[in-house]
Amino acid sequence: MRTAGRFQAIKLDPKHESYDLAFKTITDWKKAKYSSEERNTTISKTGDPAEVTERNTHGNAARYYDVRTSELSTSNSIDMLTRLLHVDQTTYFDVEIRVGGLEDVVSDTSFIVKSPAFFKKIVGEINGWHYRLDGDRIVPKVFQVSSSNVSEFLTLLDSPKRRLPIVAVSVEDGNEVVAGVSERLRYSLLGISHICTVDETAAWEITNSFGLEWSVYRKAIRVYWPRTVFRSSPFKHRLWLPRTFEELDLDSRDSDWRVANRIGETIVAASAFSPRISEIADWERKSDQSVFEAALKSIRDKSDYEALEQVYAAENDRLRLENTRLAAEVELLQIRVGQTGNAQHSADSSEIDSDEGNLYTVLANWQTAPDSGLIFSDDVETHFASINAAACPPEKLDRHLRALSELSAELRLKNGSIGDTIVKWLKARNIEASNESDTKKGSGLFQFPVLGKNQTFELHMKVTNATAPDRCIRIYFKPEDDYSCVVVGFVGSKKFLD
Repeated sequence: MRTAGRFQAIKLDPKHESYDLAFKTITDWKKAKYSSEERNTTISKTGDPAEVTERNTHGNAARYYDVRTSELSTSNSIDMLTRLLHVDQTTYFDVEIRVGGLEDVVSDTSFIVKSPAFFKKIVGEINGWHYRLDGDRIVPKVFQVSSSNVSEFLTLLDSPKRRLPIVAVSVEDGNEVVAGVSERLRYSLLGISHICTVDETAAWEITNSFGLEWSVYRKAIRVYWPRTVFRSSPFKHRLWLPRTFEELDLDSRDSDWRVANRIGETIVAASAFSPRISEIADWERKSDQSVFEAALKSIRDKSDYEALEQVYAAENDRLRLENTRLAAEVELLQIRVGQTGNAQHSADSSEIDSDEGNLYTVLANWQTAPDSGLIFSDDVETHFASINAAACPPEKLDRHLRALSELSAELRLKNGSIGDTIVKWLKARNIEASNESDTKKGSGLFQFPVLGKNQTFELHMKVTNATAPDRCIRIYFKPEDDYSCVVVGFVGSKKFLD
């Protein structure tokens, strides 16, 4: 079993009123979802076999409710551990979803995790929940970011106190990439992210305030991870362009869910690494210890050594299970630390391998950048697919395309008179570029389609040089005759050209 998602909320609750409402909501959900048949067999409303165990402790100092459900389907075992605690005038709420395969088969264990129905109802109908008391407030609605409130959004974006990711859905002419996808994201990810729509004006403000590489516009969707914004590589903050979703059949009736699930799996997977709320874990340990000590004292008073042996055995079993669980949590955290370290190394080192998604994000940003002064070939994405995923860091590709954008602006401003050849102009900016060799000129220059017509290219940048052709990135380009822009005919590897 592995943790597939975790949903948490905390609320100041002096009179435990919110705890009581949450407790009723969870127990009502349990009664509606699960029923007992003959021979004490429990089944879910889907007809699948299930197990339900619960613990309920209501005292003067604390109130605690723990319900654990386990279901079997044809390919998965799905456990949900729900904990609700009221102590020190505060209510703590934690839902952990675990998924695993069946014991006797190797099968597909993919499972779409969403915010549980009772969690949405509790957080949505009872105001005042936070992810942490000193952090993000959980608001059960989509934020609509426009010119009137974009300054508040920018403050949230860069806040060091923010603990939840922001999913920004770009809106163009009032339309999202798929109608209603922001609401689907809110429904699926309530409690583990902020969902926002960003109109054209607000999108421009993001670009103007923080730079092109941080943009989200033209119906794109972007995830801004917490605490690292503007102190990390922009390419760590995933960007999905509309074309990314074309394989999902955007004309189908459930296309909004398809897109939301594609985005949501990234957020839910990150939530799985969140640790349990410490107050709940501490209370459980103290409670288990006090129960054990009380049972021990009672048995000792009666000199019942056989029962004493059984109590010790049960406590040993519990501790072994707790150690197993803690070891699993440590392993997950080590994986998370390793991933974080690798990502940081990727941002800092020019030699580290980069994933294809980040490289594609660079290209996508420049393809859709307003006023970049660049026009790309009709087949640029086909060319780009020839690049090995580990060919270079995304920052290096971005630097080369940015140089072309700056060249375009310079040529346009000075009507082509930049005081030097284009090759030397780029070399002064530490960009390696050249014209084609005489041999290549004799055999015929490369032609690439631009706006439906083939154009001939000779100038090219050497982004990377390597032995393997699929790691040698080349960018073929040329200025328009009137210097209105720079045409980028090819961004790809030598493997494609050979």
